[in-house]
Amino acid sequence: MLIVPVDRPELLSIELDDPSANRIRDDLFKALTQIPRHADDPAPYYLPSTDEVVWFAHDVPRPGEAIRFPAATFEQEIADRKEFIDSPEVNLPHTAKSTLSIALESSSPLGAFSFAVKELDISSSWHRYRMSAILMRLRRWSSEKNIRWSPHWIAEVRPKPSDVPAAEQIAVQPVVPVVVAREFLGALASVITEEDLARIQVPLDLVVKAWPSSRG
Repeated sequence: MLIVPVDRPELLSIELDDPSANRIRDDLFKALTQIPRHADDPAPYYLPSTDEVVWFAHDVPRPGEAIRFPAATFEQEIADRKEFIDSPEVNLPHTAKSTLSIALESSSPLGAFSFAVKELDISSSWHRYRMSAILMRLRRWSSEKNIRWSPHWIAEVRPKPSDVPAAEQIAVQPVVPVVVAREFLGALASVITEEDLARIQVPLDLVVKAWPSSRG
């Protein structure tokens, strides 16, 4: 259950139904997930006046407005993964649960878990679950520190053209037989005007290839 101040209703309006369609701003994501290697490593702080994350060393003076993020820990990362394995919403098969649990018992549990997730082809399920957990952590921190939620903290992920599988890109391109294409180009040459030529762009390598025969 999430409890928020009466005057902060926007904290309850954050959609988490499809976290895979959202992406936490990079600096915030790093602040919430980067595990420090040493106790005296720089720590992440939020500056409300500039809406930015700044990492301060422990012996460096900080602005009075600087608000510390909750420390990311190895134990928290392991706990998130164990909760994912046992989550009734995810409802993993018994074999998948066993494989992931064994991975968490290895000498490099986080790396082994990531490898197992890919091998089991459940990366999207893990991504959605982890994003929900991190978003909830960010929302809880915002509420506890009385920081107004910013819509700029979350960005919708839109697939780029390069994300479309190559097979799908090829499928939408018309396939024209070479003979038909040559006949069409021959017919085009007989009707084209100087004005039309000014609007046509031909790749340079084709121009070089055709130049000797056009002069002969």
